[in-house]
Amino acid sequence: MFIFYFIELMIMPILMIVCGMLWRKNPPKTINKVYGYRTTRSMKSKESWDFAHKYFGRIWFKLGLVLAVFTVIILFMFKNSSDNTLVIAVVILMIIQMIALIVPIIPTEMALKRKFEK
Repeated sequence: MFIFYFIELMIMPILMIVCGMLWRKNPPKTINKVYGYRTTRSMKSKESWDFAHKYFGRIWFKLGLVLAVFTVIILFMFKNSSDNTLVIAVVILMIIQMIALIVPIIPTEMALKRKFEK
């Protein structure tokens, strides 16, 4: 069961690292409603779209690396714990990961506002 939890918990940090690397260098070419960092501010112009992806990608990349290391350390600390304790640790890690997915929106939106709404 530990291997399942490990794989499950590494999906989010790996996704953040990969998307962060992609978006920093190559943001989605066109403004679209399917893929990418889609907010009202980021979709106002091609320049704001590119800026948002590069900014958000940089944050997600760094945060994904930190989250991956943190997840591995915490998960291995609870490796030999009881099943109930391990499940509680996994749920707490999942909540932390979900928060880490969302929090970068705040500084990105603030940067978009500073740069494009003068």
